[in-house]
Amino acid sequence: MFACFGNTLGVYFNCDDFLHLPYLYRLFSGEPELFLTNFSGPWVGERSLYLFFRPVTEVSLMVDYFFNQAIPFGYHLSNLLWHTANAFILFLFTKALLENLEVGERKDQLAMAIFAAGIFAVFPTHSEAVAWILARADLVSTFFLLLSLYFFVVGQNRKNSKSSQSKRVGQFTLLSLAAFFCSLLSKESAISLPVIVFALSITLSTADNRKQKLSQAAKDIAPYLVAFAAYLVWRFLAIGKLVGGYVGSIGQRLYENYFARWVSSGSLWQLLHPFNQGIYAENHVLRVILRVLYALAGIIVVAGIVIDQKLASRQKLIYFALAFFTATMLPNFQVWGLSSSMSGSRIAYLPSTALALIIVFSIYIVSPIIWSAKLGSAELGRVLKASSITVLISLALTFATVTNGNNIAWLNSAKSIRDLKKDVEKELATLAVGQKLVLFNLPSRVDGAFTFTMRPMLAGLFIAPVWPDSKKDQSADIVPLDYHPNWSIFVNRQDFETIIRQPQLYKLATYDAALGKLVKPDLTIPAELSPELSRDRDSSLPSLSMTVGQGTKSSSYYLKPEGPTKSINPLTVDFLELDVKVTKKSPQIFPPAQLSQTNNKASLFVIWNNRPADQEDQTEPHWTSVPADGQEHKILVELGPLKRWLLSKDVDEIRLDVATDEYDWQIGKPKLIGAKTITPNLSTTHNEDNYDLAPLSEDRKTKSPNQRIAKEAITFDFDASKTMGDKAGAAVLVEVSKPYASFEHYNYLMRERLPSKHALLRATLNSLKGSFTLETKPISSASSNASANNETDIAIYQVHVAALDDAGQVVGTFSDPVAIKSALPIAIK
Repeated sequence: MFACFGNTLGVYFNCDDFLHLPYLYRLFSGEPELFLTNFSGPWVGERSLYLFFRPVTEVSLMVDYFFNQAIPFGYHLSNLLWHTANAFILFLFTKALLENLEVGERKDQLAMAIFAAGIFAVFPTHSEAVAWILARADLVSTFFLLLSLYFFVVGQNRKNSKSSQSKRVGQFTLLSLAAFFCSLLSKESAISLPVIVFALSITLSTADNRKQKLSQAAKDIAPYLVAFAAYLVWRFLAIGKLVGGYVGSIGQRLYENYFARWVSSGSLWQLLHPFNQGIYAENHVLRVILRVLYALAGIIVVAGIVIDQKLASRQKLIYFALAFFTATMLPNFQVWGLSSSMSGSRIAYLPSTALALIIVFSIYIVSPIIWSAKLGSAELGRVLKASSITVLISLALTFATVTNGNNIAWLNSAKSIRDLKKDVEKELATLAVGQKLVLFNLPSRVDGAFTFTMRPMLAGLFIAPVWPDSKKDQSADIVPLDYHPNWSIFVNRQDFETIIRQPQLYKLATYDAALGKLVKPDLTIPAELSPELSRDRDSSLPSLSMTVGQGTKSSSYYLKPEGPTKSINPLTVDFLELDVKVTKKSPQIFPPAQLSQTNNKASLFVIWNNRPADQEDQTEPHWTSVPADGQEHKILVELGPLKRWLLSKDVDEIRLDVATDEYDWQIGKPKLIGAKTITPNLSTTHNEDNYDLAPLSEDRKTKSPNQRIAKEAITFDFDASKTMGDKAGAAVLVEVSKPYASFEHYNYLMRERLPSKHALLRATLNSLKGSFTLETKPISSASSNASANNETDIAIYQVHVAALDDAGQVVGTFSDPVAIKSALPIAIK
């Protein structure tokens, strides 16, 4: 175990860890009431990313903090001990299960239990769960769930026993229920246990018919359902909801794309082929070895069906393990998604206990049939049984080797975070008086291991306890540009230009993924980026030539600047305009108007040279959807807000890639344009109201966070006068997002083209230029249960505007959204 996961002891803090460490620091530094609120409110009071209730997990972290404070080693050692305990409990549970069903001899029962625990212990999906401190929730919840199942099986064994020990069945039932309740209070996925107990009761039942088995199983799960109901009541009182989960636009998107995450993404395949692509190349020898072992295992499974005398018993076990696996997967319906870099693999931690059982019960041949000693069938049976054991040993060793390699991603992430902290300290030391350090293009993941996906997580790196009290608190001097409120591939272009226009106020430092450190950006500041910043740059942009490279399944269009300018300065460009006509090749039974929006769209991929080193979440080409209706459309490819585009250097070629196996493409009239007549301007009247430009000190939580927000209204300035051109109409549409929602998450556009279906507030202003006020619900009017219902909690919102013609249609695009931190918006005036 330690040979497999020992390298995780060198991992640092990651991502959500930085939300919990300041919470624990406050708990042990004068706010002991946080211990009780841990049992009466959402997890660490967090509502911005998720709404969870996991008090037992947090208690385990409190114990770690008491002994280790801001030293990561102790937390990682605890994770490893929890994981070791889980493997041991799985061993005990499997052994008790096999003894109850009398499968094989004692040595077979012991061997199968050891294999199940061993394969689970080293399974490659566990790197995230063990190496990431905050994945502790999966470890702790699994511990108590397995313990509950173990007590249930022992109780069933005692119930079927004629000895005096049978009188102690009730004690084991109580122990099982207590463990189940602790599991629920550790992570919500434990709701699967009553279903598992139901399947387990049927598996262990000695009743003569199905009706009796079902009746007994229903009686067995009754107390678990009562415990579950009590948990739901407690949970609702604590967080105001029964379900919870991820919130905002991230949570909403997770609810909308089940098929993509469960099936088409290949994440289920990744579960059985758990290689981190950032560590293991596609042709790595371990990938080949694992596939060979799976093939051999398949042969042995078929042979076992023919020759194993205990096949019926094994089938019963396999059916139970399949029910176990299904039950533990279903609670993950919202969050399931296993990437090729193994991000999200912690979610597979509990299901992998059942997966280990499936592997062992399917492969291990218990008792080969002896047909005839003369034919040597006894020897053949022994060979096949030995082969099944050999394959299981080989799988365990291969899994252990892969896991040890997958752990490297978390070591790489740890190095990146430590180096970033050092780089920021150096940059802070060079700031002039009144100057702020702006961090840009920070990674959200390194080789699949999470770094910072939200501003408050980054803030945790620069406040206590990670930033020691002995050092000057400089969180007020650090401004991150990558979050609004979540990490994004986009940036508000106006904010970016504000920063590069005012070097006396802002020092910009960008993260270079190739070097793994902060660097001074190599930007060619165009002359037109004057304080006036009129964005009238269309006349200075080069025209583009276009050549086509035809292929059998795809084609590429190469765009190059013409004239004296041989390269494109990305800071002068906002959009690439194209005339595009796409026709679906296959005959259409239904006319285009009746086709679904998904089926009637084709993807156009955009890539360019001299761009910065790719980060994990920025490796895919930029793309835009094009109607495949056989009609010509003028398409705007959004470039200006892309971080990768802004950090590119002297682009001299843009390539458009399209699939031609299903579509006929006609692309013409490529043109680079600015935002003058396309995108309105929007900004907060007072800079301090713009959350995107707020320092990290704004993300520090205190005893009374609401008291820091004194304003009950935020004023915005807008200008859409140049967007209208010669079109009739004089109106502007204002939209406010729901809390913690980003407009870009719905259509993958920073500058939307249509009104959002997901806006919280919407208003039309009869002016193309001016100001408006966003009124918020006064904090003082919050009801006693407001916190639970999230009605007046301070949250992050986005605001954007668009010009409307006289028909009420959007002209051009919406503005770059501006993020604000406020109480609930209630009116636009």
